[in-house]
Amino acid sequence: MSWRLLFFTLLVLAGAATVGGLSAGEWLVEHAPKQANLPNVSKDDPPPPVDEKGLPIMRQPAQPLMSGLMGIPTNEVKVDWAIKADNITSAKTASVETTVPTTTSTVTVSNSVNQSIKTRPIGQARQETTTATTQNWEGAFRQELAQCRQLGFFERASCVGRVREQYCGPNKAWGRVNDCPARR
Repeated sequence: MSWRLLFFTLLVLAGAATVGGLSAGEWLVEHAPKQANLPNVSKDDPPPPVDEKGLPIMRQPAQPLMSGLMGIPTNEVKVDWAIKADNITSAKTASVETTVPTTTSTVTVSNSVNQSIKTRPIGQARQETTTATTQNWEGAFRQELAQCRQLGFFERASCVGRVREQYCGPNKAWGRVNDCPARR
């Protein structure tokens, strides 16, 4: 058998498959069912309700209710979105009474070559006030650690870690206090 005959045979079979596939597809489209075969639905059932655009109206899905059950809420919450006039006037008076904080930085821009820009230096730190509660944090820290060490084996590690994060981080005591190990 020659290669030409094999190639011609394959070409004829491919053409026949294409023609057969197209005709089978047209037959399937002509004989398609008019309605889906759904359970509990017959031809005598009324058509589903549609909106003004002709689209079927979908039912609201079940959702979690405040009682913990799943279902459709029976009453909708009515919200009064109207803004009362006395709220507007009180908001205006509150905005007038608000003072704008003053800063130490000034920027002066002019059309001339000399421009003066005065800002706060980057290295200047904010002034922090120390109170009595921030000074004796170590006593409260050690007291909570003692309470954690009285817990069971599995709860102890998470409690100690939580207390260390609560006290060592904000007070910048990592590596400086005995119970706050240095972080890597």
